[in-house]
Amino acid sequence: IMPLFDTDWERGKSASKALDYMAARIPVVCSSVGEIKQIIKDGVNGFLLDSRDPIAFSNCAKNLMLDRRLLSRIQAANVEKANSFEARNVSKEMEKIYPDDKEMLYNIGDWSYHIGDLPTAKKYLEKVLEMDPVFIRALQHLTWTYRDMRMHDKMFDIAMKYTQVSDSRESYELL
Repeated sequence: IMPLFDTDWERGKSASKALDYMAARIPVVCSSVGEIKQIIKDGVNGFLLDSRDPIAFSNCAKNLMLDRRLLSRIQAANVEKANSFEARNVSKEMEKIYPDDKEMLYNIGDWSYHIGDLPTAKKYLEKVLEMDPVFIRALQHLTWTYRDMRMHDKMFDIAMKYTQVSDSRESYELL
């Protein structure tokens, strides 16, 4: 249950908490405010209510507890919607919008690395280094990616380039 008031602050909030709940098959009952209105389709994959009506929130939660078919339908729709926001799907959309933007491609690679999607991280970080062979953050993250993928020969080559470009302590430690 996410009651939000219709203020500038709350309208500007991200809907990531709602997406986290949805991915976990938790039905979402929210105020019809901000980004949430873009993600929740009322009665389909959650419920959008007036934040000034606490009785509506209570009744909605009660209905979900009592109506197992409604609960199951909402849970299935939640997972489907949340999956559309997976890193792979988002990165494909971002690449369409910014196909030649080095920073955007790096961010996709960085994000993919940090969520453990190493093949996607590798793809994007290699692409960034094709565009700019001395992009320090891409060298750093690709070194880590190759290390974690146990691609030690490639890791060593990229770590050498990283060391030449950055001269950082960490780059030497990776060797």
